[in-house]
Amino acid sequence: MKRIIPSTDNSSEREICPSQDIFILGSEPIPGMTPDDIRQIYSENKTEEMLSGAYAAVYNKVFWVEDDIYDFDENTPEYCRAVEITDSWVTLMNELESVIFDILRRRGISVPDSGTLTVLIPFMDKNGYDFCDGWWIEKQTV
Repeated sequence: MKRIIPSTDNSSEREICPSQDIFILGSEPIPGMTPDDIRQIYSENKTEEMLSGAYAAVYNKVFWVEDDIYDFDENTPEYCRAVEITDSWVTLMNELESVIFDILRRRGISVPDSGTLTVLIPFMDKNGYDFCDGWWIEKQTV
Protein backbone atom coordinates (compact mmCIF):
# COMPACT_ATOMS: atom_id res chain seq x y z
CA MET A 1 0.00 0.00 0.00
CA LYS A 2 1.48 3.32 -0.98
CA ARG A 3 0.47 6.93 -0.70
CA ILE A 4 0.81 8.32 -4.17
CA ILE A 5 -0.43 11.89 -4.42
CA PRO A 6 -2.06 14.47 -2.21
CA SER A 7 -5.81 14.43 -2.55
CA THR A 8 -8.10 17.37 -2.92
CA ASP A 9 -11.11 15.06 -2.97
CA ASN A 10 -13.58 15.77 -0.17
CA SER A 11 -15.59 12.55 -0.50
CA SER A 12 -17.01 10.69 2.47
CA GLU A 13 -14.11 8.24 2.38
CA ARG A 14 -11.79 11.20 2.88
CA GLU A 15 -13.59 11.81 6.16
CA ILE A 16 -12.98 8.20 7.21
CA CYS A 17 -9.28 8.15 6.40
CA PRO A 18 -7.16 10.52 8.48
CA SER A 19 -4.62 10.94 5.69
CA GLN A 20 -5.21 13.43 2.91
CA ASP A 21 -3.26 11.26 0.47
CA ILE A 22 -4.69 8.82 -2.04
CA PHE A 23 -3.92 5.17 -1.44
CA ILE A 24 -3.74 2.47 -4.07
CA LEU A 25 -3.11 -1.20 -3.64
CA GLY A 26 0.10 -1.80 -5.57
CA SER A 27 0.34 -5.57 -5.25
CA GLU A 28 -1.86 -8.52 -4.47
CA PRO A 29 -2.70 -8.87 -0.79
CA ILE A 30 -1.54 -12.12 0.86
CA PRO A 31 -0.24 -13.68 -2.37
CA GLY A 32 -0.07 -17.45 -2.47
CA MET A 33 -2.43 -17.85 0.47
CA THR A 34 -5.83 -19.50 0.35
CA PRO A 35 -8.87 -18.81 2.50
CA ASP A 36 -8.12 -22.05 4.36
CA ASP A 37 -4.59 -20.80 5.12
CA ILE A 38 -6.08 -17.70 6.74
CA ARG A 39 -8.63 -19.76 8.66
CA GLN A 40 -5.80 -21.92 10.01
CA ILE A 41 -3.67 -18.94 11.03
CA TYR A 42 -6.60 -17.25 12.78
CA SER A 43 -7.64 -20.49 14.52
CA GLU A 44 -4.19 -20.64 16.14
CA ASN A 45 -4.39 -17.09 17.55
CA LYS A 46 -7.96 -15.90 18.08
CA THR A 47 -7.16 -12.41 19.35
CA GLU A 48 -8.88 -9.22 18.25
CA GLU A 49 -5.58 -8.07 16.80
CA MET A 50 -5.30 -11.22 14.68
CA LEU A 51 -8.98 -11.00 13.73
CA SER A 52 -8.53 -7.40 12.60
CA GLY A 53 -5.41 -8.23 10.60
CA ALA A 54 -7.08 -11.21 8.98
CA TYR A 55 -10.21 -9.21 8.18
CA ALA A 56 -8.18 -6.33 6.67
CA ALA A 57 -6.11 -8.69 4.51
CA VAL A 58 -9.12 -10.72 3.38
CA TYR A 59 -11.28 -7.65 2.69
CA ASN A 60 -8.50 -6.20 0.53
CA LYS A 61 -8.00 -9.56 -1.18
CA VAL A 62 -11.72 -9.79 -2.02
CA PHE A 63 -11.66 -6.55 -3.96
CA TRP A 64 -8.36 -7.42 -5.61
CA VAL A 65 -9.51 -10.82 -6.93
CA GLU A 66 -13.04 -9.62 -7.68
CA ASP A 67 -11.60 -7.34 -10.35
CA ASP A 68 -10.40 -10.43 -12.26
CA ILE A 69 -14.00 -11.38 -13.05
CA TYR A 70 -14.26 -8.44 -15.46
CA ASP A 71 -11.26 -9.66 -17.46
CA PHE A 72 -13.17 -12.59 -18.95
CA ASP A 73 -16.29 -13.20 -21.00
CA GLU A 74 -19.15 -14.65 -18.97
CA ASN A 75 -19.41 -18.44 -18.80
CA THR A 76 -15.87 -19.04 -20.02
CA PRO A 77 -13.73 -21.37 -17.88
CA GLU A 78 -11.57 -18.42 -16.86
CA TYR A 79 -14.61 -16.38 -15.80
CA CYS A 80 -16.04 -19.29 -13.81
CA ARG A 81 -12.69 -19.80 -12.05
CA ALA A 82 -12.44 -16.08 -11.21
CA VAL A 83 -15.96 -16.18 -9.74
CA GLU A 84 -15.10 -19.29 -7.74
CA ILE A 85 -11.96 -17.67 -6.32
CA THR A 86 -13.81 -14.47 -5.47
CA ASP A 87 -16.65 -16.37 -3.82
CA SER A 88 -14.23 -18.32 -1.63
CA TRP A 89 -12.66 -15.08 -0.36
CA VAL A 90 -16.06 -13.41 0.11
CA THR A 91 -17.19 -16.38 2.19
CA LEU A 92 -14.18 -15.97 4.48
CA MET A 93 -14.66 -12.20 4.66
CA ASN A 94 -18.26 -12.76 5.76
CA GLU A 95 -17.15 -15.32 8.36
CA LEU A 96 -14.62 -12.90 9.87
CA GLU A 97 -17.10 -10.04 9.73
CA SER A 98 -19.60 -12.20 11.59
CA VAL A 99 -17.05 -12.82 14.37
CA ILE A 100 -16.43 -9.06 14.63
CA PHE A 101 -20.16 -8.37 14.76
CA ASP A 102 -20.61 -11.01 17.49
CA ILE A 103 -17.90 -9.30 19.56
CA LEU A 104 -19.57 -5.92 19.05
CA ARG A 105 -23.02 -7.24 19.99
CA ARG A 106 -21.60 -8.76 23.19
CA ARG A 107 -20.36 -5.25 24.00
CA GLY A 108 -23.87 -3.89 23.50
CA ILE A 109 -23.16 -2.30 20.13
CA SER A 110 -25.99 -2.54 17.63
CA VAL A 111 -24.86 -3.73 14.20
CA PRO A 112 -26.94 -2.22 11.38
CA ASP A 113 -28.26 -4.29 8.48
CA SER A 114 -26.53 -1.91 6.06
CA GLY A 115 -23.83 0.67 6.50
CA THR A 116 -21.77 -1.65 8.66
CA LEU A 117 -18.67 0.50 8.22
CA THR A 118 -20.11 2.65 11.00
CA VAL A 119 -19.34 -0.14 13.48
CA LEU A 120 -16.40 -1.74 11.68
CA ILE A 121 -14.33 1.45 11.59
CA PRO A 122 -14.14 1.94 15.39
CA PHE A 123 -13.37 -1.76 15.92
CA MET A 124 -10.65 -1.77 13.28
CA ASP A 125 -9.31 1.59 14.48
CA LYS A 126 -8.90 0.18 18.00
CA ASN A 127 -6.91 -2.68 16.49
CA GLY A 128 -4.60 -0.61 14.31
CA TYR A 129 -6.36 -0.13 10.95
CA ASP A 130 -7.79 2.82 9.03
CA PHE A 131 -10.20 2.62 6.10
CA CYS A 132 -8.65 4.66 3.28
CA ASP A 133 -9.81 4.86 -0.32
CA GLY A 134 -11.70 1.58 0.02
CA TRP A 135 -8.81 -0.37 1.58
CA TRP A 136 -8.01 -1.33 5.18
CA ILE A 137 -4.55 0.02 5.91
CA GLU A 138 -2.36 -0.49 8.97
CA LYS A 139 -2.06 2.77 10.85
CA GLN A 140 1.73 2.82 10.61
CA THR A 141 1.41 3.26 6.82
CA VAL A 142 -1.13 6.08 7.01
